Order: sequence, then structure tokens, then C-alpha cells
Amino acid sequence: MTGSLRKCWPRSLRMPACTAFFTFMTTLLAVPLTSLTAAAEGAKPGEGGVVSRRLSAVKAQSSAAAQDGLAASAALRAAVTSDNIMRHLAALQAIADENGGNRAAGTAGHEASVDYVAGQLREAGYQVRFETVEIPVVQETQPPQLMVAKESGLELRDFQLRTLPYSAAGSVKAPLRIAGHGCDKGDFARLSSGSIALVQRGSCSVWRKVRNAAAAGAAAVIVYDQRSDRMPPTITQRVGEMTAIPGVRLDHATGTMLAEALRRSPVTMQLNVGTKAVIYRSRNVIAETAVGDPEAVVLIGAHLDSVPEGPGINDNGTGAAAILEVARQISSVGIKTTSKLRFAFWTDEENEMLGSHHHADSLSPDGLKRIMAVLNFDMLGSANYGRFVYDGNGSASEKAGPPGSEWIERMFRTYFAAVGLSVAEKPLEDGSDHLSFVEHGVPVGGLLAGDGEIKSAKEAGMFGGSAGASYDPCYHEACDTLDAVNRTGLDELADAAAHGIIMLGDAVRD
Repeated sequence: MTGSLRKCWPRSLRMPACTAFFTFMTTLLAVPLTSLTAAAEGAKPGEGGVVSRRLSAVKAQSSAAAQDGLAASAALRAAVTSDNIMRHLAALQAIADENGGNRAAGTAGHEASVDYVAGQLREAGYQVRFETVEIPVVQETQPPQLMVAKESGLELRDFQLRTLPYSAAGSVKAPLRIAGHGCDKGDFARLSSGSIALVQRGSCSVWRKVRNAAAAGAAAVIVYDQRSDRMPPTITQRVGEMTAIPGVRLDHATGTMLAEALRRSPVTMQLNVGTKAVIYRSRNVIAETAVGDPEAVVLIGAHLDSVPEGPGINDNGTGAAAILEVARQISSVGIKTTSKLRFAFWTDEENEMLGSHHHADSLSPDGLKRIMAVLNFDMLGSANYGRFVYDGNGSASEKAGPPGSEWIERMFRTYFAAVGLSVAEKPLEDGSDHLSFVEHGVPVGGLLAGDGEIKSAKEAGMFGGSAGASYDPCYHEACDTLDAVNRTGLDELADAAAHGIIMLGDAVRD
């Protein structure tokens, strides 16, 4: 799951899917009742038309209708086992282990993950296609160097230095200037053009500090740590655009020493950074059911990439493995849906959601109209898990999803109530791939188990687990491994995902 980089989307949303979605909304909660309603009115199953579908939606408010919905998804939920999902996660863990400890977009680990998923889908009988996505990557070509000019009378010893993510290349010799935290333009008021800015980590993103330093005329930036913790291992490649100026991360003790020295007398530094910008071609994996109306598509997505810091088994191996197993079991069990199901495994969610953006932006207006709904599953096995449904009606934030999103939320809530599990809402603007379709006015929804946020006492009462601890203590860390996955949470949310896919697909059996 992407961090808090995107917390908003345009309030003026186009609605290409509204017309096609009208009938869908009337049937969402209890499609299996349609044929029964039609028969009660003297029509043949499947010929009840819009009127009977509307009656089905009304009857879906009863507990009996909820139980009918559970019956419709029972075969798929039984087939989608946590053992099979864990088998996929074990394969993704092995891929990360063999490829530098991660599966980040633009790496061999991600490409191997793509090949694994594609192979599993083909084995289940799907026709698989790839979408090529061009991804900007910044690579480190040599370790950074930092020296104090002899005239400054200082010497750096036993210090830790890392190239900042997305840093430009460059060799700069210039006066060093203190610029506070670097989060506000005013922090750089005393910065002379062409100097090197010294800023402290924290209070805002490193990217913002570098941007502000460049805008103030700095030739380079040094960001030093707030604490004396050891730095993480060097990451030699990052997905993203190169910054305007070179930058490095420096350990706390050395940065503090330089800041104190500057208060006594001027200091001149020599900084050398070696990086290059390249374009990497990554892949989305797309597979559709052979049956189902191509004019009514349910898009089921999960991102397949990890962050560079770790293998990403919860984030988001769990979401990808869950929908992979759903796709396999739909084929194995022989489930047919009225709507076509499109399974998508996105690249590069962790940076700029380039994979899902590419798919959404490549569709024609008619192609967007055919998508009745998008389901997104991102992090389903958090160690200290919760059960969250995306807030389609806007009750948990100021922004509702495109019309139809509220019905998806309601469908998931109905399911959890029927199986006796509590559920809470998460704002749709929490960054993940569904936002790529919100921008086009497509109804969206989905599930998640929680990321780095702290679980409250109230939420611990709802879900169990530990209050005061994060939902996923290994969020975006090297410890996001197979051993950290909560199988109980994964099983509960995978069952809910399977149910939702069947409900949205208007499932019928041979």
C-alpha cells in the first residue's frame, strides 16, 4: 500500500459508468434471488428483467436474503483456502529471497513474481496478457562521498552516508548552510545560492525537503537523522523521477557535529553523488474469465510489487495471492458469472501507482463504461489485523466514491454481519490502486487489514489484537515476510473477497 502521498482526488468526477451501473446497483446485494423472484412472478429464470431485480434488492435487506447470498458464494469460499493462499505467498517469499530480498517494480524480483502469477493463471486455463508500463528509475552508480574542505579545520570519521532516493548526480564544493527541518520555504531564508543545505530528518517527507532546497537555490542537500539509529542497507535503485539537485542522508552524530561547527565558523563541504535515470519496462498481468458479458466487467485488482526495503508478503503479496487463488478456483469449481471478471495484478503501486494508472488511462470512454465496478485488495494479512471496508458513501471522510461505491461498501458490510464479524471503514483516499479508477468516475470498493496505523482500544475491542500497536509492525520493512502474516485475518478477508466477487459477478452455476 502506498503511504500518505495521495490523500485527495478531484471532486468533479466524470461518470462514464453510471448508466450501465444503474441495473447493477439494483441487483448488488442479492443477485441469487433474481431467478426466484422472476419465477414467483411467472417469468422464467433469467427473464425477470429490471423490475424483478429491483425486488431482489429490496428483499436483500432481510436476514434471509443475506443467507441466500452466503449460499451463492459458499462453494467459492470453501475452495479458496488459506493453505493455497499461503502456498502462493511462500512462492513470492522464495522469489524475494532469490532476488535481493524484495520484489519492487523495476527489479528481477518483480519480474519473477509476474512470471509466477502468469504461470498459475495459465495452469488454471486463463488466457493471460501483459501490459507494458514504462517506469522511471533512478539508479546509484557509485557510493556517495562527503568531505570537509581542509580550510574548515574539521575531519569526518566513522560516519554513515547514503544517497537519497531519486537523487540527481553531481559533484558540489560549496559552503554549508543550516536550514532547520527544511519543510517550509522560510527555513531556507538565509541560504545563499549555490550552497549546500543541511536539514534534519522528520516533520515532512525527504522529497519535500529536497524540493524546497532546490527552489531556494541550493546546489545540494544533506539530510541528517534525528536519532542515532543505524541506517538501513543501501538501496541502489528507486522507482521515480530524479530530483533537481544531488542529496545524501547522513547519520545523527555527524550531522549534529556539522550543525554545531556551523554555529562557530563557516564550513565548506565537498559532496559527490553518482546516479543515473533510466526507463524500465515493467508489466501488469491481466486475465479475464472466458464467460460473462464483455459489456459488464467487474475488475478485481491487487498490486504485485513490494517496496525496495523488503519482500512485501503482506503488502501486497496477500492481496495478490488471494485474488490469484479466487481466479484459479472459479475455473476449477466451474463457476460462471453473468458479468465478465477481469483479474489485474498491478505493477508499481508503491510509488506512483503507474500500473493501474496505465490501465485506466489506456481504456477508451467505452472501455471505461464497461467497467461496472473495481474491487481493490491491498494488505489482507496484517499481524495485528483489523477488518476494513473502503468507505464508499463518504461517512468516514469528506469524500464519497463515485456513485455505486456505496453499494459495494454495503455489500461487504452485509456479508460481515451475516457471518458475525465486525467491520470498520477506511477512507477511499487512503492511497492504493482504486484511486486510478476513482479519477474516471468508476465505482470502487475493497478490503484491507490495516497498515502502519495504530490500533485503538476501541478497534482492539472490535477485532481483537493489541491496542496501541500498529496493525502491521512490519509495514514497508524487511520483516514483511511470510512469518509475519496473520493467517486468521487473511482467511477472513479472503472469504469476504471471494463473496464480493461472486456477488458483483451475478454468479450462476451449471
